[in-house]
Amino acid sequence: LEGRGKDRLLSLRPALDQHGSATVVLTVRDPQGAESRIELTVRVQPVNDPPGLGRIADQRLFAGQELDPIPFLLTDDETPPTEVVVEGFSSNPLLVPESNILFGGSGELRTLSLRPARNLTGSALITVKARDRERLESSTSFLLTVDRENVPPEITGLSNLTLEQDQPVSPLPFTITDPDGHAESVRVEAASSNPGLIPLSSLRLSGVGQDRSLTLVPRPGASGTAEIRLTAIDSDGGQRHVSFLVSVRPAVLRPIANALSLSVVEDTPA
Repeated sequence: LEGRGKDRLLSLRPALDQHGSATVVLTVRDPQGAESRIELTVRVQPVNDPPGLGRIADQRLFAGQELDPIPFLLTDDETPPTEVVVEGFSSNPLLVPESNILFGGSGELRTLSLRPARNLTGSALITVKARDRERLESSTSFLLTVDRENVPPEITGLSNLTLEQDQPVSPLPFTITDPDGHAESVRVEAASSNPGLIPLSSLRLSGVGQDRSLTLVPRPGASGTAEIRLTAIDSDGGQRHVSFLVSVRPAVLRPIANALSLSVVEDTPA
């Protein structure tokens, strides 16, 4: 309510996305307590709103992969979900043909699946549009990136090793090769099949990039064989294993001859 004297102004603001009718009662009262009132009927006509689409996060695939169904939400207050048309569009049809954008689900819960073209890499902006029966539209977009197939890193330069018991072992050099060119980001883990011979705590990895080394220390006085397993893991989760055997031979006890002394009398047989 605004204004003074005989000229006044009434403003109304209906609730968002609501329609229907309501009765508004205005009461006027003077200083002596006399009053009068008037009733107004306010009718709010429904207005068609475009469908609502839930956000879809950016996606990343490797060449040859298909995108598993992604759930998203579809809402519309005026049009039944079965009458809402959902379509998909690609900014890069060579990478993602629009015929390979597939929708599933029903009602408000929908899904989207993608099948990029084989042996192609790159990116495409995927746009999902929803259109109601009065042809009002809404849309949401996400970026799809297709990388070349991830090839796991390799470990080379290690071979079986034979040691004498309690023999010191120099660091064993090995090489990391990453086809993606990111050897510095490759993580290496080591394990021993026989901790009684070569404890896990004695396996120490060092180096960065391609040039790495492994130091191992057999348990003092122990002998036998252990399989040492190294695993190289790249930043995309690709991994490859390599194993080699470490054999520790037991110490050989050599016989010791004691010196003997013999006394004889001249011309007497010994």
